[in-house]
Amino acid sequence: MALYKGRLFRPVLWLALLTIAMLSSGCQTAPRSLFTATGPGWHVQEGQALWRPGREYPELGGDLVLASDADGPLPHPVC
Repeated sequence: MALYKGRLFRPVLWLALLTIAMLSSGCQTAPRSLFTATGPGWHVQEGQALWRPGREYPELGGDLVLASDADGPLPHPVC
């Protein structure tokens, strides 16, 4: 076949593999909370954050959750 011998085969193959990889992967929100901070005395703040490590780098974004109870903030970040 002419397709295998021509210069078109490798770019088409790479494009097909890249398309399959992009369509088969994706982001999904966690189905449940990673920790429980409910009940009396808990104060939870949620939001989004953007950070750019340098001018030449793209922005990184994510969710930010701060939780404290009547005794004060948690002693370490919850990941």
